[in-house]
Amino acid sequence: MTDSGLRTRTAAKPAEVEQKIHDLRTIRETLLQAVDAGCDDLATCAAGAAICLVGVLVIMYAPRG
Repeated sequence: MTDSGLRTRTAAKPAEVEQKIHDLRTIRETLLQAVDAGCDDLATCAAGAAICLVGVLVIMYAPRG
């Protein structure tokens, strides 16, 4: 017995994995930029440092429940 949709779903997975890798690299680079910019806390970072996108990433990647 075979699952006719298995091949289709499996074929789509590499693209999903690549997107997640891209997202994680973006997060990593943003965090490194925040450290380099001297961000000590999220509120200060969001209010003053144009380079700091940590707040955006926190919202984008916060667990949903």
